[in-house]
Amino acid sequence: MIEQLKQQSIALAVEKQELQEMEEALNYAAMVYQLSITTQIDDTGKPLYTNDLQRKAALASYLQDDPEYQTNKAKTRKKQIAVAVLEAECEYFRNCITLKIAEQPSTVIVDNNKKSKVFQRSLDT
Repeated sequence: MIEQLKQQSIALAVEKQELQEMEEALNYAAMVYQLSITTQIDDTGKPLYTNDLQRKAALASYLQDDPEYQTNKAKTRKKQIAVAVLEAECEYFRNCITLKIAEQPSTVIVDNNKKSKVFQRSLDT
């Protein structure tokens, strides 16, 4: 069980790193479009999109019309789901290990010097 948790934790770390890279690529693409939108001018030399609402609408339109962006966005969503599944599996393994530890019989060790009792449980998973 512990080995499974280790393997899932490693897989989770890899998936999270890949997800972060994918999200950064999406953000970069959006920033490139945003830069393009803010620098566009009309025939008179005035900004084509004069307020924030117009720029946001133009950005949404550009991103919606970009098939590569949409493909990468869908891949990112799938990766987010994969990460969530791995997180749930890791949590499951942690809970199983915790329950196994709790089910182990306790050994009471009396320390006469400190006049206290120490409870130990072995981890045989």
